[in-house]
Amino acid sequence: MPVRIRDKDKGFKALVESIGEMGGVVIGVQGKEADETYPDSSMTVGTVAKMHELGLGVPKRSWLVSYVDENESRLKREAGAQMRAVLARRKTRNQALIELGYKWTKEVRDRVAEGNAAGPPLAESTRAKKGHGIKLVETYRFHNAISYKVYLPRFKSIKNKVQRAAARGGK
Repeated sequence: MPVRIRDKDKGFKALVESIGEMGGVVIGVQGKEADETYPDSSMTVGTVAKMHELGLGVPKRSWLVSYVDENESRLKREAGAQMRAVLARRKTRNQALIELGYKWTKEVRDRVAEGNAAGPPLAESTRAKKGHGIKLVETYRFHNAISYKVYLPRFKSIKNKVQRAAARGGK
């Protein structure tokens, strides 16, 4: 008596292909905004962002790494909740990543605008020149250049990746 096996997919294949690898979000001063220069200066916004984040020639006033360090457990919880929503098909991977990017970028910008970047307060001479004591804010060019970018995996699906590995002998 011959045995017939029927593989009946009830949506798992489509789910795996739609998720692929989750992808990610990059927050920072990037793209064309990073290449813009300040008025009356040849210094780019990206250079100023790096100088303050890393303390290169100026007092270190971390605006990004300190945000991540101070909020790490919450950020992981939020990313996990978004991944669960993707797995439950309540939203797409792109929607989840865009929501995280928008929310976290807003939080970093708010932190800068409120003067809550890590590091020492401004010197009195700088406060007098600027007319206020908010770190990293003068023209809002730096603040407005903070953005997010969503990146997605390069391969079309896990199935294609598995097929390529199989073609190489499972390696």
